[in-house]
Amino acid sequence: MAQKNRGRIVARCGIAATLLMLAGCASNGGMNGQANALPPPPAAIKPFDGEAHQAARSDPALLKAEELDSKHDDQAAAAAYRAAAEAGNPIARYLLGEMYSAGDGVSRDPAEAARQFHMAAMAGYAPAQTHLGDAYEKGLGVARDQVLANRWYSFSAAQGEDIASTRLAQSMLKGDGMPQDVDGALKLLQHCADPQGSGAAYHPSGSRGGAGCQALLGIIYMGGQFGVPADPDQGIKLFQRSAEQHMPVAEKHLADFYEQGKFVPADPSRAKYWRDQAAADSDNGPGYQTAL
Repeated sequence: MAQKNRGRIVARCGIAATLLMLAGCASNGGMNGQANALPPPPAAIKPFDGEAHQAARSDPALLKAEELDSKHDDQAAAAAYRAAAEAGNPIARYLLGEMYSAGDGVSRDPAEAARQFHMAAMAGYAPAQTHLGDAYEKGLGVARDQVLANRWYSFSAAQGEDIASTRLAQSMLKGDGMPQDVDGALKLLQHCADPQGSGAAYHPSGSRGGAGCQALLGIIYMGGQFGVPADPDQGIKLFQRSAEQHMPVAEKHLADFYEQGKFVPADPSRAKYWRDQAAADSDNGPGYQTAL
């Protein structure tokens, strides 16, 4: 599906250089159209996957909406997503939420976006759970609440979603909105970064593993943080795998290393290549690429 900037948790996010900058861009404008308090998540939500996901993905109503979206007929696309959502398609509900988030075809309304994400998230759709977690983390249409953000991230991370896994691991590493759990965070990151992990259901790159988790692990290995022995060779490998999936954080680090001759032989041409890639992907890459 050829979406414009839709599907991005953070658009044009600045490239992070340190671990503390990995939680995403700051909210633009803080509380902008705060929603009434949304119902809290239950203890468990059944994942929206398998045959149900396949049926929703091939729903003619959704396909028609996506076709209109790809043609930049925003108002017609929003109406079509709404019709498919009201007929019970959580993917369409999520995409309608993104239209409210971006102001495509409808007036920009973060509170309504959060409401739409919440309905799709309650139906078990992992990208909606991630977006709702992001809304709570940044106060986009809802009151900031890191505890709720972490709960929604946990549902999505359990389905192998890369952004949610990265964000949840960050909270676990820092003890942000939850008790600090370094061992649990590292296990989560390793599982998501592993091509044999559970990321195939929603991760855009499927068997290549989670690019965000790979980048965060790379930073941890390069710096020897959180009790992990420094291992630049492993860090470079992780950055390479992440950069090959167009993750700007990893691309920027590789550019710096090749420019400085740090951990790798100096190579100005490779440094320029990765710096150019980082600049392009910061503006144009898929959503999981700008999560860090």
